[in-house]
Amino acid sequence: MSTFKVQVRAIDAIVAHPNADSIEFVRIDGYQAIVPKGAFAPRQLVVYIPEAAVVPEYVLSILGLWDERKRKGKCAGSRGNRVRAIKLRDELSQGLVFPLQPVSATEAHLLDERGHRHAVTVGEDVGEVLGITKYEPYIPPELAGEVFNAGFDLIPSFDIENVKSYPHVLQEGEPVVITEKLHGTFTGLCLVPQEHAIEGHGRLLVFSKGLGHKGLAFKDNKANARNVYLRVLRALKLDERLEEIARQLGVTDKPVFVLGETLGAGVQDLAYGGGLHFRAFDVGTGFRGMQRYLNVDDARAVCESVGIASVPLLYDGPFSQTVLAAVTTGQETFSGKQKHLREGGVVRTKTERTAPGLGRVIVKSVNPDYLVRKGETTEYQ
Repeated sequence: MSTFKVQVRAIDAIVAHPNADSIEFVRIDGYQAIVPKGAFAPRQLVVYIPEAAVVPEYVLSILGLWDERKRKGKCAGSRGNRVRAIKLRDELSQGLVFPLQPVSATEAHLLDERGHRHAVTVGEDVGEVLGITKYEPYIPPELAGEVFNAGFDLIPSFDIENVKSYPHVLQEGEPVVITEKLHGTFTGLCLVPQEHAIEGHGRLLVFSKGLGHKGLAFKDNKANARNVYLRVLRALKLDERLEEIARQLGVTDKPVFVLGETLGAGVQDLAYGGGLHFRAFDVGTGFRGMQRYLNVDDARAVCESVGIASVPLLYDGPFSQTVLAAVTTGQETFSGKQKHLREGGVVRTKTERTAPGLGRVIVKSVNPDYLVRKGETTEYQ
């Protein structure tokens, strides 16, 4: 789950489709979206509608993506109104491009459903004006459960942005580590200081990505007996292992957290073999807004010392676009049997650093074949 915005952007380039005469690509940052040939020009201001957007009828109609006879859109989902990555003649397209009325190099006018004119500028999020929302998938009972308010300060809010949104954040040749992006469900474990223990719940907080953003955690009770996050916690004694990590780090005055992925049968559409598994990808300390993450080698070492396995390592060395492309594609390595497509890779700098507009330099690169895979796909958060 990356940051979801429906932004006004300037087109970086128009690129010819190698296998078609009537369509071409609009390129914005690292993304490309298929459009009718001649419809747009470089530097033109447009609205870029990303994947996972749910688009209203009038926007689909303007883009020629509404079937009036069937009363549904031509995109994904039961109503044909959800944006997903597609391949047209073997070329990947991500997102939709919505036209604007130009005013200047940085300003334009946007017409809403009622025909009202809105002055908009580059970078502005216009999702609300257009009536575009983010798709929220159904969450099965085993990934849901009773929760309590643990407080925003105690639980880290975590997400990884797509490298295509920040195509220049990684420097050629700088030391990086690339790990496999596993298709499971984000699982956060946080041990809070004794003075911040929550009455009736104690010091341990267990949370999903979505809950973590809201400062919520799962209750450890009978009603949550089927809960995947709590089941993997108990099966692998992750609470005891987290306490040992806190002791090794010598941290008692602020939260200590391990972030990872729970995967296996029944978690997502890609199972990686039987049973439930947990693989860590980050260790850190601190209250929200002041979190400090261990360097990747230190995080993997401290997890190994307490018996917590880490996500598979794909590459450790100097960064290059060639290396990134190579590790993004192919088959998964977790099972050792190449059971299915690799979701992609996660790139972080060998030594923690930050970048303007992004913060911590950690980005994901998603396998194009994974994005357009067929069948009953799931993206539970």
